[in-house]
Amino acid sequence: MLGQLVTRLQALPRPWKLNLSDDVAGRVLRGTALVVVGVGILLRTRGLVFAAPGNSLWLDEAAWAMKLIEEPLSENLIRPMAFMAIIKALISVFGAYPLMFRLLPWLGGVTTCLMLLPLARRLFRSDAARLLFVSILALSPSAIDLSRDFKPYALGLAFHVGMLLLALRYRDTGEKRDLIAACALIVPSILFSQDVIFAYPSLFLFLAAVAFRSKRVRHIAGIAAAAIVTLSLIGGMYFFVWNKIESKSEKQYWGEKYDVFYIKKNNPEGKADWFIRHYITLAESLGERREVWNDRLPEKNRRDLSYVDRALWLALHAAGLSLLVRGRKLSKALLLAGPIVVMSIFNLKGIWPFGHFRTNLFVFVYLAGIAAVAVDRRAEKTRMWDLLPATVMVILPLLLFEKTWHSRKEAYWMAAASWIEDAAGELLTLQAQGANGRTELLVIDHYACHPLRYYTNFDPSTKDTMGVEFSKRFRLTSCIGNPKRMFKEIRKALDRGDERAWMLVGSDVIIKKIDRTWPRDLEQIAGMRVGDGAHMVVGVKKRAAETTAARD
Repeated sequence: MLGQLVTRLQALPRPWKLNLSDDVAGRVLRGTALVVVGVGILLRTRGLVFAAPGNSLWLDEAAWAMKLIEEPLSENLIRPMAFMAIIKALISVFGAYPLMFRLLPWLGGVTTCLMLLPLARRLFRSDAARLLFVSILALSPSAIDLSRDFKPYALGLAFHVGMLLLALRYRDTGEKRDLIAACALIVPSILFSQDVIFAYPSLFLFLAAVAFRSKRVRHIAGIAAAAIVTLSLIGGMYFFVWNKIESKSEKQYWGEKYDVFYIKKNNPEGKADWFIRHYITLAESLGERREVWNDRLPEKNRRDLSYVDRALWLALHAAGLSLLVRGRKLSKALLLAGPIVVMSIFNLKGIWPFGHFRTNLFVFVYLAGIAAVAVDRRAEKTRMWDLLPATVMVILPLLLFEKTWHSRKEAYWMAAASWIEDAAGELLTLQAQGANGRTELLVIDHYACHPLRYYTNFDPSTKDTMGVEFSKRFRLTSCIGNPKRMFKEIRKALDRGDERAWMLVGSDVIIKKIDRTWPRDLEQIAGMRVGDGAHMVVGVKKRAAETTAARD
């Protein structure tokens, strides 16, 4: 019996292999792809499992963490239901540590990397296309950073990669078990990531076409049943959750803030021009690492090289689409372009953001696929030239221009990395100097407010130390959005007899405003910038009357 089991195991397909030809170039590309996947996993792990400065929960993460702790799960369903329920269970069992909130996204990021090699093998014929596809997704700054962020987008990317992989495996084998596996992943995926809805039409049409060509009537019936169950889930979520969201106000807010919806007054050129501009930005977004290049090159050279990088990615995208159309690769076009088309329709209806934005991380798997089609070819032998596309477009820019190697989150459209724990520690140290035993006012800006509250009240590793000290030493204000109000609160405390007050600021934008508008009647008595200037801690007292008069 044991011998039979071993024989069966040996006969199982090995989809994790790239199936390259057995020559030197093939072994080099296979080794490179494996190294790229390993590096992708390490970069997703750095700063999360291994502690590093700048990786505290930032504004959005802290706000959602406290919301999940303090409110019932039913109040958190604007985010995917299963995603939030599993994290709620994790913090209930293990405690509300930052790692627990980020664990599912990290697992999603690691799983994505592990699935890239088998997916590339099933999608493309050539080693050049496979390596380019794997490199883009494994080393994407957005995919790396969102794998360490309490948001569902990295997990959503994993579901898109997994659904593609299982659908293609069913195409290759035609086996019932592979169809069951594909449907078992597709149907509940909407509970983990809302963006999978854009892939549903393509996936179900693709599976149905495969079953129809092989005349498997029972398979077609199973696919139809899975589609009905999926539609029922979507209908239930719409009825109980989505229709309660004020879509018009949400569209206005996100359109005004991030330009991800068409707002007429902000875009006089018209909707068509707005859409084309955003589509081009989306196609170029695979080269987003250029936004965080280091300053090894002079600024002008970096800017010129950035233009070249944008042009190359746009050319790859256009060439990939052209080859899909001219080659009549309808199945591949359906899988790779279909979700982008559906997302575009949702945006035109004012339902989903469009462009290079964090909610659209899932699009990277389809954009990477289209770019890789541009270099895909049928060849009997792998050549060393097949290293060129991935090396030039992805690997060399990382090796030459990376600044921090993702020790903290750095994708240019995300919030800055958070040093709130370090800033809070510096504040306690500064406040201890000259303290008179009375509580002192601490004014907090909007960006530092939620993270500080989380670490002083909820994080099990800091609430009994840092949290206790803050409650003894400070009277905290509520979140304040602008410097004028911060100064107003400080003046009130000083007029009531306090000798000094404190400010904790968590945004470089607010810090610059404070520097420009610092009032003449207040004096800084102690101050420190923390985390590359992203946070500021400063003590404040009244300026002496004669000093103020002299300044006047």
